[in-house]
Amino acid sequence: MGKVAIKSLKDAATGQFPASAGLTCAGAITVHDMVTETDESIHLRVYDLEPGARIDIRRPPTGHALYLWEGSVTANGEALAAGGAVIAEHGGEATIMATGPGAKIAHFQRNPAFPETHTKVGGHVHVVPPEGIVKCPVSQSDAEYVIWADSSCPTCDLWLHQTHMPRPTTQGGHHFHTEDEVVFLVGGGMRLGNRTLQPGTSLAITANTIYGFGVPEEGTRFVNFRCKESFVVRTKKTKPLHAPLNERDILRSGGANLRGLDIEVAGEH
Repeated sequence: MGKVAIKSLKDAATGQFPASAGLTCAGAITVHDMVTETDESIHLRVYDLEPGARIDIRRPPTGHALYLWEGSVTANGEALAAGGAVIAEHGGEATIMATGPGAKIAHFQRNPAFPETHTKVGGHVHVVPPEGIVKCPVSQSDAEYVIWADSSCPTCDLWLHQTHMPRPTTQGGHHFHTEDEVVFLVGGGMRLGNRTLQPGTSLAITANTIYGFGVPEEGTRFVNFRCKESFVVRTKKTKPLHAPLNERDILRSGGANLRGLDIEVAGEH
């Protein structure tokens, strides 16, 4: 049975920097354990880096995605502003150092207890600016997707994108995804039932879990990570409305390929 596990930054325990192969750090870093349970296939930690603090990635056996929520860093010597991301493939090497006033980073990775079989060679690191590899306005809406990685890379399967919906919507758009995912709210809010979640909230959602959400007056902005390519199915109650759809095609078309399916476009993510 699927599940959605929710945790806010203010409720997260202060933990240790992850003891993952190929991952080390130096300097003053506060670690917030957001999604770190042993039975979760994806882990998320949020780091507060003081100026000069550093994260080193050296040929890890699994990929890592680091989203720069606030502040500024250099990644392999390249300046990166807030809203950018570092996609470090398995076997890649990266040094990420906080500059200016420091940085707040959301770090996504596969749980080391869930080993993966790589189908691509890895070895690369992508330093992606805030506009991503592609920015996709949603058809007939002022919503927008930003994609930093969508499993189309020839050397890795990682997925990281942002959904920005500036206008309120009622709760709906129920759906499920074919892969485990972690959603991290970075701006605005999100309604789940009677709860309104605030920025700094994580949602760990297992594959095939049906859920939907609403958007409050202040809109919403959230980042979504998966370890590999995913498909999505919209539902009415528990009934699928269509065959699984490729999410890369949906995002890159701004939802245009959903027309005629009688489903919400703006809530798709």
